[in-house]
Amino acid sequence: MKKTLFLFMFFFLFSYVVVNKFTLGIIVFIVYMGFALMALKKDNTLDSVIDISFEYSKKSKVVLTIFIFVGALTASWLASGTIPGIVYFGIKFINPNLFIFFTFFITSIIAFFLGSSFGTASTIGIALMAIARSGNIDVNIVGAAIISGIYFGDRWSPLSSSANLVASLTGIDIYSNLKNMIKSMIIPYLLTSLFYIFLSRSYILSTNENTISGLILNTYNLDVRFIFIPVVAIVIFSILRINVRISMVVSIILASAVAVVVQKEKITDVIKYLTLGFYKFDGTSLEKIIKGGGVVSMLNAFILIIISCSLVGLFEQLNILYYIKNKIMNVKTRADLFRNTVIVSF
Repeated sequence: MKKTLFLFMFFFLFSYVVVNKFTLGIIVFIVYMGFALMALKKDNTLDSVIDISFEYSKKSKVVLTIFIFVGALTASWLASGTIPGIVYFGIKFINPNLFIFFTFFITSIIAFFLGSSFGTASTIGIALMAIARSGNIDVNIVGAAIISGIYFGDRWSPLSSSANLVASLTGIDIYSNLKNMIKSMIIPYLLTSLFYIFLSRSYILSTNENTISGLILNTYNLDVRFIFIPVVAIVIFSILRINVRISMVVSIILASAVAVVVQKEKITDVIKYLTLGFYKFDGTSLEKIIKGGGVVSMLNAFILIIISCSLVGLFEQLNILYYIKNKIMNVKTRADLFRNTVIVSF
């Protein structure tokens, strides 16, 4: 039964990545199949290959759950006016002389609350790029600041799928891990902020009135008493160290309620947004800025995580990492640990 289920799942996922021309997914599948054939050639049975693949793919369960909630969370925050509100007030209070720094700072904060680099880049990131274009600032510099900010937030967030994956694979408490990361995070973050403050002096935003703020204000009810409730809930739950999945579910429910009550969305539409993503403004000026999210948007990431974890299982079975493990385990100083971590990461 397990063999049949695995082969069916494998065939279904592979068909999906081929039909959707998901290049990275196809590559990972080919690599997995190559190592699976290698395992069979080294006298491993098909059952043992399937068993180890199943065992390691189950380690991704926590992360896959987070992916579902991240997709729904992003869509619900778009529908409730939470993300548009953050964009609106962020634009309103940005100092044009420090635009590059604020780009980094705002994206890092949004990514922290969302726990998704892609979700942040596809919302506030696009808005900031639009502002940069209208304000005659080099979009390459702004793009670099956005990437810098989103990956900070994505790595140091209790909602982050990558942080949860690390916690799941290593068997540690995610909040303990994030707490320990603070020690190595503060100085780089401050140095990066200073760098962007210095860089901002050479890239000053034009003070012409920006149309994005007006579009958002005319489209959403930006009542601050309600639209930021989903964010406040996430913050409070994180401080209380409540399970991440519980905090995300609560935030999604609150955001959906705000969408229905404050933004006058239909309940059926909100459910559709949570599943398929928020695509309400097609054909309008907000189309490229206020859109995305939904559980479906996470399918590619789902597939990569499942197959990658299965691949790690094959590595273990074939003892491919045995030599590397022996070399990197001989750590005597913090410098050795840092060096080996960098080498393995590459």
